[in-house]
Parts: sequence; C-alpha cells; structure tokens
Amino acid sequence: MVPKNENKGLNWLKEALKKGHLPSLEYKTYWDIRFDRSPKLGAIKENLAKIIETNKSPRACNVLAELNHASAGSDLA
Repeated sequence: MVPKNENKGLNWLKEALKKGHLPSLEYKTYWDIRFDRSPKLGAIKENLAKIIETNKSPRACNVLAELNHASAGSDLA
C-alpha cells in the first residue's frame, strides 16, 4: 500500500524487497549505483553477490567485476 507518486516508484521497490522479490533487489542495486548520492559499495557488492548466487545474472557479474576493478588499489569497499 504505497502511494503512487512517491519518489518515482522507489518506495514500490523497497516494498517488494521487504517481501523478498529478487528482481527488485537487482533493480534497486543498479538504482543505488546510478542515482544514490553516496553509494555504499559494501552493500552494493553484497547485493550483487547475492544476485549472482541465486540468478547467475551476467549483468550482475559484469558490474561486480567492474566495481572490483575500479576499486583495486584503493580503500573503497
């Protein structure tokens, strides 16, 4: 029961996540990467690993590899 025009549907995603809907976890993770003002890389990497574990998503594998490559040699994570 989320109001329709609240934050462009982001709250609908959060509601679906609470109910364990895995595709919404994947979509929310990509949303966090792109639009979050201060993305939490640790949580993003954990979510991507969970998505890879259950769905074997090639996109999640690629994004996780890119994050690991970009953060190699730095203290991000």
